[in-house]
Amino acid sequence: MEDTGFEIRSTDPSFLDRIRAHLAGYEATEAELADVATYLFSVIPGEDRRLPGGMVARGLHSVYAQGMRIYHGPDPEAMVGSLLHMMRSLALDYLDEFVRIRGGSVAVNGGGLLLATAEDRPETAALVAMLLRRDAAYLGDEISLIDPVLRRLPPSPLPVLVDVAAASLVPGIGPGGAPSRSGRATPGRYAVAPEALGSRSADPTPLRWVVFPSFEPGSRTILEPAGGAGAVFGLSRACVNLDVWEDRGLMMFRELAEGAALSRLVIGSLEEAADLLIESAPALSGT
Repeated sequence: MEDTGFEIRSTDPSFLDRIRAHLAGYEATEAELADVATYLFSVIPGEDRRLPGGMVARGLHSVYAQGMRIYHGPDPEAMVGSLLHMMRSLALDYLDEFVRIRGGSVAVNGGGLLLATAEDRPETAALVAMLLRRDAAYLGDEISLIDPVLRRLPPSPLPVLVDVAAASLVPGIGPGGAPSRSGRATPGRYAVAPEALGSRSADPTPLRWVVFPSFEPGSRTILEPAGGAGAVFGLSRACVNLDVWEDRGLMMFRELAEGAALSRLVIGSLEEAADLLIESAPALSGT
């Protein structure tokens, strides 16, 4: 994230302490931000009000990025996660030295497991969180980076950002209960450190296993081999910056398809999918 800067302003100074906990080591001075692209975030925490009869109306919090509102709702934790999610999205636009793949990734059995998806799915980060509860180590939740030379997956410096809509699927994440359906509320994300899931961030890990998940609630959860040609197509669809890498990216995908384990995963239940991936993970520590 060294080519991107973020300035955060808040009407409540205590919010800055809340966000600072997730950005340790990334604070910068005004002088350090002078020569990089800088984005302004404005945070307006709401205040709870006690109504006649003892009822409490929860305050609505708002987050703006460059003047555009990206979160509006009653949950301060979802507000934090939404801000981090937008910061990450903006920072990733400057990381074209990596091949960016839509989908989560973890380290398991000595190698990297990449869950490559053709479209954004809120369940992806929830599945990563479930894998972390099962002794996998954290690399990425919704976007994963591949070093095109070393074929390694570097870890994300930010926590797992679990979509509020999928958070109820992961025990212990968020306040519990169904997400707000208020017309005034914007869905957010919960920021969860790997340590809070009983896991840790992995070191840069060689990519050894590519899994292409399809989310089909209610179906039987199945893991089956995937073909090499189909894997090249699947990785191409999941690649966010293929316009940058073009033929070089396709060549890398062909090489990955020849050297990595390839699988297709039909997900009827995220819980079953996480168990199946951990149980079926091949020995991934090959040279």
